[in-house]
Amino acid sequence: MISIFAAYVAFVFILCILVSLLLIGYTFKTKKHNYLLALFFLLLSYPILILFLINTGFIKFLPHIYRTGTIAYLLYMPASYLYIRNIITDSKISKFDLFHLIPALIYIADYFPFFFVSAAEKIAFMHSKELSKMVLYYYESRFFVPGFYIIFKYILAFFYWISQVLLLIKIFRIKSPEFRNENSVWLKWLTIFILSQIFLFLPMFKILKAGYGDDELTVFLFIGGFTGLTSIFLFVFPQILYGIKGVILTNTENNLSTKNSEIQNEKTSQRYLSKNKMDEIIVAINGHLNEKKSFLDKQYSMTKLANELNIPPQYVSAVINERENMNFNDYINKNSILHRTVKQKRT
Repeated sequence: MISIFAAYVAFVFILCILVSLLLIGYTFKTKKHNYLLALFFLLLSYPILILFLINTGFIKFLPHIYRTGTIAYLLYMPASYLYIRNIITDSKISKFDLFHLIPALIYIADYFPFFFVSAAEKIAFMHSKELSKMVLYYYESRFFVPGFYIIFKYILAFFYWISQVLLLIKIFRIKSPEFRNENSVWLKWLTIFILSQIFLFLPMFKILKAGYGDDELTVFLFIGGFTGLTSIFLFVFPQILYGIKGVILTNTENNLSTKNSEIQNEKTSQRYLSKNKMDEIIVAINGHLNEKKSFLDKQYSMTKLANELNIPPQYVSAVINERENMNFNDYINKNSILHRTVKQKRT
């Protein structure tokens, strides 16, 4: 008989899987960074599944997954951080981001022999009277003392949580009313999403006390069960899938020297290029290029286009990157090739 708690855990697991599929399906239609959020919920679902199997006793049919949940735990917080960082800075994953994999790789190397222990041995281990204590303190570790991983994974979760809070504070410092109006739902969800992650390390203070830490609610919280529930908002408010509707301009972009009075007035207060403003700029760019055929000039530059339109160069760059998914030079080359192709067909 499955308990109410097990049914609740199963519900959160299914919820995480469904929202992962939803995010993957919408990645190409909405913000490209959604795949990182999908990865987060997919990784989050794995330890939740293991909790369900342990609670129901079904773990005996899949003994080899024992101790693999920590791998997902060490990966889903980096995925959450990278999602928030990339969507706020409109950046991409780089080779330097591979260092986020190091904790999980160390754990895999440490437990690699244990993963290949026979199913019979693992089942026997799971029936041990000392199971709760041994699970909690990772006694099978070859590299570290008992208790290392439980401290390490909570410290790691706290580090990523603080990093996300700092990013959240950064975007709330944007004073543009358009930013708040266009992204109010996403900002509220992001705040709830980040705050919910506090339970990924807060239970540490209870777990480390003698005789505590093995109750169902505590275990459910520290594997991310409450955070998994925040995925409900993505079904209720699908606009969250689109992330930030405009573009947040970086400090570097805002500090570029320009004679345009608009950007000079906005250096200290405006760091957001709204969706409506981007619509106006892309129409102006396309209309100007089609009329003047400026893309046929091999020396044509973004600065020249910006001066002709009386639009800050960084605005032009941001709009082309966001709407056309390419840089200025590629955009000019694309228009030039298209123009020549059409001209050849006419002749």
